Amino acid sequence: TRFSLPYDGTTKKHILGLPVDAHVIGIIARLDPIKNHAMLLRAFTQVLQQMPNTYLLIVGPDGPEKANIEHLIESLGISKKTRLLGARSDIADLLHVFDVFALSSFSEGTSVTLLEAMAAGLPIVATNVGGNPEVIEDQVTGYLVPSDDDGVMADRLCQLLRDKNTRKRIGEMGQKRAHAMFSLDRMVKIYTDLYLTVRRN
Repeated sequence: TRFSLPYDGTTKKHILGLPVDAHVIGIIARLDPIKNHAMLLRAFTQVLQQMPNTYLLIVGPDGPEKANIEHLIESLGISKKTRLLGARSDIADLLHVFDVFALSSFSEGTSVTLLEAMAAGLPIVATNVGGNPEVIEDQVTGYLVPSDDDGVMADRLCQLLRDKNTRKRIGEMGQKRAHAMFSLDRMVKIYTDLYLTVRRN
């Protein structure tokens, strides 16, 4: 898939104003309360205490939580380390800028962004809710953390950011799992089921 094609993220880092040697955590999710960006922001604040050369990229269309997220970023004092990028057409490229993909949702179906991140070879830290355990094999293709537990999420993020070999190993396992379990045929079925569910509702 286009998400697993080799890509050098250095140029994209320059465009985004990120140091080349910085660690990058990324989330791709609409700015909606169900995605619980607040938990990730609290976790990121803890990550910065241990690993100050880290940035958080928040990607996704604006939603009802945008003002609250902006306010929390300011009140936590992390505005210089956080980028709200909005909806983007260069998701495949951005995934190759991330070192770790995070998903902090209160609830989740079969997350297409998780599949894309895995296909790009990224290690995942996600909440153990909804369809996430079906996508992620805990401690093999990523880490599952309790819902709304920013302390555990921060620990897992730091663990991955500190250890490049672990990031690479988990990312490669995730990539294999994404290709094996979530082929084009499977993705078509997911989208079809989703469409039918929406129509019924």
